[in-house]
Amino acid sequence: MNIKMIVTDLDSTLLRTDKTISERTKRVLELCRKSGIKVVYATGRQSGLLRLNFLAVKLQ
Repeated sequence: MNIKMIVTDLDSTLLRTDKTISERTKRVLELCRKSGIKVVYATGRQSGLLRLNFLAVKLQ
């Protein structure tokens, strides 16, 4: 089975309690993207706030 997409929630799933993403998680998501796996963030947050958060960690 080929994985084509990963969808993740943000709070308490991808983000730690201090609202940051661990270095390990960043590396894994980047490896997934480089392997052709789409990484999708599911949230109830406003898209502008989401973009600002991910610009800070370079996970656009």
